[in-house]
Amino acid sequence: MIKLPNKHNTEDSIFNQCVMGIPEFPQYITSYEDIKNKAHTKMLSEAYKNLNMDLVFERKNGALINIEHHSSLTKEKLARDQEYITTLYSATLKYVEQFIMYTGNLPVNKALYLNYKDTYSPNFFITKHIDGKIRLNNLKYKIENNEEITK
Repeated sequence: MIKLPNKHNTEDSIFNQCVMGIPEFPQYITSYEDIKNKAHTKMLSEAYKNLNMDLVFERKNGALINIEHHSSLTKEKLARDQEYITTLYSATLKYVEQFIMYTGNLPVNKALYLNYKDTYSPNFFITKHIDGKIRLNNLKYKIENNEEITK
């Protein structure tokens, strides 16, 4: 029997708790009040690569929103995020907007330069710009003590 190591990422756990326990969470990240429902997060790219997005929501106007969480950011992660929205657009032909909820250290490179004229630059929600450490500790405390997480 293979024993796999336990991996516990507090920030990912908190992100998942917020997603599952706070219906207003996507509105908090995006500032959109017309989010109507969740959409599919698992897709197959044209190159038959499995893609597992963190969150996808549909707005009342039919547009899609992809929310990804990162506690660190690399060129590879940004390239993967770009593949998410490109595949989502190809599969649905709907307007797609992407938000990165970033809980890591600053400064952070928020763009991927593909060549001299094409840049991938998603929307960012950076928790350290909004007393993120305090909010993160408050959420961690509530989760560890089985207290209700509220808006």
